Formats: sequence, C-alpha cells, structure tokens
Amino acid sequence: MPTLPSSSVGQLLYAATPGLCFARLVSDLDAALEAATDAPRILTWDHEDVAKVDYDATRIVLGYCEDVPPPWAACLTVSVGNGPQTGESLLPERQARLVRMIADRISARHPPDHLRWLTLPAVMDAEVVDALISALGDSAEAARIQEPEPAPAARPDRFPPVDAGLVEAADARTRAVLADRKAERDAAVDEAAGQGDDDRTRGRRRRDPARSDSGIRPRVRRLRAAMAAPPDPAAVTPANDLPQVPVAEVAEAARIRAALYDPLPDDRPRHDSVPIRLAAHTMNATLMMVSLPIGASVMTYSLLRGENLRLSARAMALLGAAIGLTQGMGGMFGGPLGGLL
Repeated sequence: MPTLPSSSVGQLLYAATPGLCFARLVSDLDAALEAATDAPRILTWDHEDVAKVDYDATRIVLGYCEDVPPPWAACLTVSVGNGPQTGESLLPERQARLVRMIADRISARHPPDHLRWLTLPAVMDAEVVDALISALGDSAEAARIQEPEPAPAARPDRFPPVDAGLVEAADARTRAVLADRKAERDAAVDEAAGQGDDDRTRGRRRRDPARSDSGIRPRVRRLRAAMAAPPDPAAVTPANDLPQVPVAEVAEAARIRAALYDPLPDDRPRHDSVPIRLAAHTMNATLMMVSLPIGASVMTYSLLRGENLRLSARAMALLGAAIGLTQGMGGMFGGPLGGLL
C-alpha cells in the first residue's frame, strides 16, 4: 500500500535582510551530505532561489526569498521529506530531526528573528515554497506578530506608602541607641584596663625610694659608668688587629702531606731516572718480540702516559705464565691463546 508523501518544513524569518550567500549555503549542504551518505545525489536549481537535493527517495530543499509579506524582509525555507522517486525514505521523525539540525546550523551563522515549523503532506518544490511564503501575510501567526504584546498589568502594592517623617524619627532613635551602647562599651573597656594595671602593680615588688645607689656593688656601678661614658677611639681594639699577611707556599708542607697520605688512585709515581726508563722500554721491546699485540699495547701506553716499570714487569710476568700454561698443558689452551700470543 503506497504511503502519502510527507515533508517537514522550517522557515527562518528575518526582520532585516541578513546578507547571506545562498549559493554557499547550498554548497555547504551538498558537502555535508557527501560526507554523511554514499548514495548518489542529484542537485537541481529552480531559478536562483530554490535548490533541491534528491538522493534515494528523500528530497532536501533550500529556498531563499527577499520578496515576502511584511513585517518580514527575508525568508529562508528548509525542507526534508519524501522525493518524487519511489523507495525507502526517511521516517517523519527523522525528517523533523534533520530539518531542525540544518536550521540550527544556518541559525548559528545568521540568527533569525522568528522560526516557523510546518509538516506538509506533499513533495516540496518551488511552487510549494512560493505558496508558503505567500501565506505568511494571511496567516494568523503574522497578525499576532504584528500586534504589539499587551503590557503586563501593574501589580498593586503590597504595603502602603510610608511617611518620610516617621522614617527620619526611627533613624534618629536608632542612632541614639547605638551611641549609648558604644559609650557603655568604652567605659567597660577602660575599667577593665585600669583593673589589670592594678593587678600587675600589686604583684610587683616595690622599690624603696630612700634606698640610694650606695648599696649597689662596685662592679655594677663601674659597668654603668663605662656604658654611660663615650668610648675612647684610642682604647678600642678592633677584632682584626693582626695585619693581613699572605701565607707563603711552603714546599715542605707538600712533602709532608705526600709522606703521610697514600697517593690517590689516579696518581702514579713517576720514575725520572734514566736507567729505570731504559729498563721499562727494554721490557716493552721484549714483550713485542714475544707477543706483538701485548707488547705494542704496553709500549703505546708508556709513550703516551710515561714509562711505568711496574706495568711492564706485570705484563711480562703474566705473559710468561700464559706461555708456560700453553706449553705445559699440552696445547689445551692453544686454540684460545694462539691468536693472542
């Protein structure tokens, strides 16, 4: 059984020309539909003020007109409903939600002065849009909008007017009562302060006026006299009375420190004597003849950091022990140590 067509319509009414670009609104709507659905769309222009987008069995219509009955200056019509093609279309509830969504997007850019919602049992086209715009002047809604709203009735006063003289008399009495309370509070504070002074004086030992300074000990008396008299600049001894003499660098202190404390791990004793240096180089050359990698390493270290007889002796001892192990164990370690030796 075929169903009757239905279209949800929203009219955005403007009291002044909004200055919108209708072609841009149509292109934005087409781009939004392209991102929302994969169904093929057909965009049709009816003159320059009505655009229709058909996809499946649904039609979306945008119409803009500036020749509308007063008091409006422009009207933008938005419609979502059934199209001329047969097939599955949007339900009326979804049509209403979609038309309100489109109207809200347009209202965010160009806020209207009034919104009008309709539901028509017809397929929207340019003729229906023109009929809706023509019916704006004849509708009861337009008449209601043209008539000014009645002003709300003045609400009767709940309380009768108050005499100004009575208000001034009440203020004078209030000020007098506040002044009396302030005076009583100040008197109470003064009385409490005097009583506290009496209590502190009562607990303190009184000094005998007849007592003279003769009873004070001589040391205290001299101290007071010294504090009262101005100081003598010649008698004042400064705290840093010693001259600023630079401390000489004593080489003996360094020798004592070296004798008392062990050298740091980074410190290495140097042997500057010529025989010891020659002995270290001779041992390094011998190591190079027996094992070139180990001898070259020790020789390079000696040339860069200085001769170290202890290092050369340890390397020769370790190399001799390794050769002894390889010869005594029947070549067990010959494989791993053959490349090194």
